Amino acid sequence: MSASSGPSMFPVVAAVRPQVDVRGPRVALLPYGRLFRHAVVPLGVVATACALAAALLNAVFGVCLGCLLYLRALRVARRPWTTTQ
Repeated sequence: MSASSGPSMFPVVAAVRPQVDVRGPRVALLPYGRLFRHAVVPLGVVATACALAAALLNAVFGVCLGCLLYLRALRVARRPWTTTQ
């Protein structure tokens, strides 16, 4: 049997074109891309470092910073405010 005799087992299919843009979003070209890159990302890094430091303080020394801040806030909220007249 030759390859050209009879119908093919696999049909010929045209190349598939993507329906969406395969390139990712280009944040640097958006108006807020520069703000995101220079302000939001460093703030996220600092917040993550503070959370890691608080977790390490809690794990190593048993100091719960959230508990201490809560008690401090209660103390400040219950403080009678003095007004001068």
